[in-house]
Amino acid sequence: MKEYEVTIAIPVYNVAEYIESSLLSALNQTFQSIEYLIIDDKGQDGSMDIVRRIMNEHLRGNDMKIVDQRYNKKTGAARNAGLDNAVGRYLFFLDGDDVLSLDCIEILYNAMRQHPVDFVSASFVRRDLRGVLYAGCQYDKDILIDGSKHAVFDFCYGKGNKVAVSLCNRLYNVAFLRNNHIRCVPGQTHEDSWFTYQVLMQASSCRLLPDCTLFYTYNPNSSSAGFSNGYSESTAQQFVDIQRMKCGYIRPYVKMSFYRGALIDILKMSLYHAYQVEISSQINEDDKKKFESSLLTPPFTSPKMTNKVGISYTYILYRLFNAFPLQLKLLALKIGAGIKVKQFIRRWIHF
Repeated sequence: MKEYEVTIAIPVYNVAEYIESSLLSALNQTFQSIEYLIIDDKGQDGSMDIVRRIMNEHLRGNDMKIVDQRYNKKTGAARNAGLDNAVGRYLFFLDGDDVLSLDCIEILYNAMRQHPVDFVSASFVRRDLRGVLYAGCQYDKDILIDGSKHAVFDFCYGKGNKVAVSLCNRLYNVAFLRNNHIRCVPGQTHEDSWFTYQVLMQASSCRLLPDCTLFYTYNPNSSSAGFSNGYSESTAQQFVDIQRMKCGYIRPYVKMSFYRGALIDILKMSLYHAYQVEISSQINEDDKKKFESSLLTPPFTSPKMTNKVGISYTYILYRLFNAFPLQLKLLALKIGAGIKVKQFIRRWIHF
């Protein structure tokens, strides 16, 4: 079996309009030692016909391997298939509608080899289908975090720094992912949030680069597109499950200095998700109430009052709102949706 330094895993599902430019941006990388895993998630628009044509024509076609999912298992399972089948020492996830800079892998790999860490992230910009660029995630400088267990989680939630939620545009140490059993939830299409949460919690080191190495395509047909009309039932249930998993994941760390910061994030995101359910035109009123009730009563463990670490005005405000009776919280949510506070809430969210 041929050895590779890097594996690029690309889930492919109904991206015929974009897959050629995305795949060629990966195949034309300046870095040489790359394995390409194409995860065929059984779309019906001819995407894989394009992949096979490129595979036959391109000089790196022999470095490409197709992983057949047999039936559509959704993005979470496709990501797991990429991790399970990767031969490279390092893993990079690429969505089939995004485009890499030609030196993307070289930049990330050189940073990883210069100072080995659990993962290296770079900056990215958003680009719509007309080619117009928008702000994405920009790290202002080269940042190295190298400490004890949970150092990266503490950097984010204990010290209030931002790391992009997206699991793409990031070079992972494969051994780190496998040793810590970090995986996506099979069947989910909004897999970034949970996967990245596990990565941040388990990582003791990472490097964040100001270099822009990816163009994130705003594709209105993608599962990661904006929710102008609120959530669907499937999306709502996924985020209910994710918030519940987050509560359980941080429970053993209730005495840690970052715990209250993580709790603020859970309460904030639960409110945001509940808002997206409330404004939805796709969910009936009975199901809205069910989803909102679950989101507005997250099953977290409260830190003891004797532990004052991490108490802030923001923490106090979210805890006060969370302490309101459920009916009062539901009423506040309806009033908020009625006066369209979404534009303010969206400012809280960092992707």
